[in-house]
Amino acid sequence: MVERGADQLQKACCPLFQAAQARKGRAKYFWEDFRSMFTTFRLPDWDTFYRALAFGHEAPVPVPFDSS
Repeated sequence: MVERGADQLQKACCPLFQAAQARKGRAKYFWEDFRSMFTTFRLPDWDTFYRALAFGHEAPVPVPFDSS
């Protein structure tokens, strides 16, 4: 996968982004979870988003969408 400018910046400068990528191992698994979070949860901010990806259930998880 070819990284774009914003991805490279996050990878170089954001410890939470780095932790989230490291936890998933392969980039493919990281980006699959990344997309899944956007369709499943309301994301109040990037900090909460990356903490949920990086630390899983140990971090505050965003609120699921109401599907009703």
